[in-house]
Amino acid sequence: MKLKPVVASLVMLGLMTPAFAKSTLASQQAIVDQNSALSPVCSEGWFNRISVGGIGSIVGIAGNHDPAGSFTYLNNGSDLYVNNFNLLVNANLSSWSKASLNLAYLGAPIPWNNMFITKQKEVGHSTFAYRQIRHTIVADEAYVTIGDLTKYPFYAVFGKKYIPFGNYVDPYVPYQIMSPTQALSQTNAVAGIVGVTTNFGFYANVFAFRGDTYPVGSSTGNIRNFGGLVGYYDNLEAFNVPNAHVNVNLGYIHNLWDSQVFSPNVEPSWALGEGSSNWTTKINHPVNSFGKKYEIDPIGGVSVHGDLAYKAFSMSANFVTAVKKMVDANYSSQSDSSRFWGADVNAEYAFKTLEHDSHIGAGVQFSGNGAWFGDNKKGITDWCRIIPKWRLLGEYKVNLFKNTELDLVVAHGKSYEFAPSTAAQSGDVAGHRNATVGLARLMVQL
Repeated sequence: MKLKPVVASLVMLGLMTPAFAKSTLASQQAIVDQNSALSPVCSEGWFNRISVGGIGSIVGIAGNHDPAGSFTYLNNGSDLYVNNFNLLVNANLSSWSKASLNLAYLGAPIPWNNMFITKQKEVGHSTFAYRQIRHTIVADEAYVTIGDLTKYPFYAVFGKKYIPFGNYVDPYVPYQIMSPTQALSQTNAVAGIVGVTTNFGFYANVFAFRGDTYPVGSSTGNIRNFGGLVGYYDNLEAFNVPNAHVNVNLGYIHNLWDSQVFSPNVEPSWALGEGSSNWTTKINHPVNSFGKKYEIDPIGGVSVHGDLAYKAFSMSANFVTAVKKMVDANYSSQSDSSRFWGADVNAEYAFKTLEHDSHIGAGVQFSGNGAWFGDNKKGITDWCRIIPKWRLLGEYKVNLFKNTELDLVVAHGKSYEFAPSTAAQSGDVAGHRNATVGLARLMVQL
């Protein structure tokens, strides 16, 4: 009889479960969390395992065409927009595995700025550039890395990320100054990547992913796109100079049509459905009422990259090309080749401006065999308004405050020739056009 108060006290203190309790607190919580995504390790020292950061940029731009930076026949345009804000999360799962998430807000205007002609009673005809922003929030990258480079040189990556084809420092560079090489090579997809990186400089990888385009006549979707990269990196220790290295690599991809500039379903995509509906569906038609099947035969691509740094000076060069014609004579009235290519050369020098880290740089961008982009037979004039035949750039970047930079760019470029028939159809003027643009980009690191 004397034990009863003790038992009652234990029950009240939670040290003993009463006889009538049919479930634990954990099982009750499981009912609350039914069908939810859970992690049993979410409270196990997360502050030691997970790092959170971010990047962002806001762009102001003005140029002699509207939209600024394009090759339209409309004069004098300017804009101000949030280019990107990214939340970056890395979680160390173990010594052999790491998870990475890049949650992005993308607020740049869609490059495909169509020209619209409206009729008004008093004014008559007026033409303007249609500005569209999707305000997209997307998991731009979400992948798992497997490997311990301190022990073995091999690694594997599975998930959504930028494919290791081509070389670019910033996947969010404003399209008004993006080089044709980056536009042609930048590819985002759910992929499997296996690679090796050694302490004596050699590195290589292979990748595979499904992509968004189908070969002509295909009735099934499969993992059809693949490629690889091989390169060499040397930090020039023999010269005993800080900030010195040389890096070269050669890459291949089976299908350039899956790059972001062409792909219909990838965000952030130049196309976002709009460009591709003007591209692949003009070449091959939608096949059902439930959606569009983007059919086009694969075209391989090759990339070549080199960069070097020596003290305060650095430079880089890139070349990306299709391995054969991107469209055949059935879809092009142009006599020129459609084996499109892009190249760029860039140089940069680092110094101090009133004790603030600064960089001054210059670059030149080229592309070739792009005349077919303006071919009226395909009805695609937007390409001629975006892709430059050549472009010169000058840049000054200064660190204003901690984790806050201002990037100033001036660019001048020349377009491909607008065919008379294409120009007349949309109200354009035939011939080449020059575009000059000034761009200010405020960039932060969170």
